[in-house]
Amino acid sequence: MVAVISQILKLVSTCGLIAEYEDIESTFSAYQDVLDVINGHGLAFSTPWYSVDYVLFPIWLPEQKYWLIAVLIFHERIIPVHNTLSCEGITLIVKKALLPLCMLLPHYLLLTDFYSRTDINFSAACYTGKSKTDVLRLVMHNDYSAGTSIDSGVLMISIVEYFVRKKEFLEVSFDIACHRSRIAYSFYSYTIAKQINGYETEPEYLADGDGHSPGKRTRGGMVQTRKRKMGKA
Repeated sequence: MVAVISQILKLVSTCGLIAEYEDIESTFSAYQDVLDVINGHGLAFSTPWYSVDYVLFPIWLPEQKYWLIAVLIFHERIIPVHNTLSCEGITLIVKKALLPLCMLLPHYLLLTDFYSRTDINFSAACYTGKSKTDVLRLVMHNDYSAGTSIDSGVLMISIVEYFVRKKEFLEVSFDIACHRSRIAYSFYSYTIAKQINGYETEPEYLADGDGHSPGKRTRGGMVQTRKRKMGKA
C-alpha cells in the first residue's frame, strides 16, 4: 500500500494540476500498478476495493519522521486521519500529505467497477450534488495522546487493530510498552514458525491475475511463501 501511495505521489509530480489535463483518465490508466491494487490484483491476499467498506493507508511524514494511519470510508466518502502527532501546523502538514490521495483516488475509482456497487447509497448526501471525481473530504481525528517518533509505528498498528475489531481505543488503559512487546513477539514467533516449518518468504510478490496466492501461507502472517528443499539453506 505504501508503494501505491508513492505511485500516486509520483503521478501528481508528473501531471501537476490535474485540471490542466483534458483526458485525465487516460493519464491515470498508464499507472497500472495503482489500478491493479484497487482491482485486487497487485498485492498478496488482496481484495478488490469495490467489495470492501474501507481501506486503510499508512502515512509516512518524512520531515517529522512519523507514521499515521488514514482510512478511506466508501459509505461516507471521507478519509479520516487518526492523528497521534502533536506539532505546530499538524493539520496543514497532514492535508498536504494526503491531498494527492483525496484528489486522485476518485478518478481511479471511476476506472474500476466501484460505481456498480449496490451496497452503497449513491443518493446519500455525501454523494449527491458532487461529481464522481470531486475531491474526497479529509477529517482529522485528534482524540489521541501525542506520541513520539519512535512510538508512532506501534501506535499506528495498534489503532488499526482496534479499528478493524470495532473496539474503542482507550487512552487510559493503553500501555505503549506492552503493545511494543506484544508486536515484537508476534514478529519473533512468526520468524520461529517459518524456521520450524521450513518456509521462506518471497522478497517480492505480486498476486496472480485473480488476486490469489499460488503458494502456501506461513503461520503468523498473510504472506507468500515457498518450501525450502531439505539440506539447502
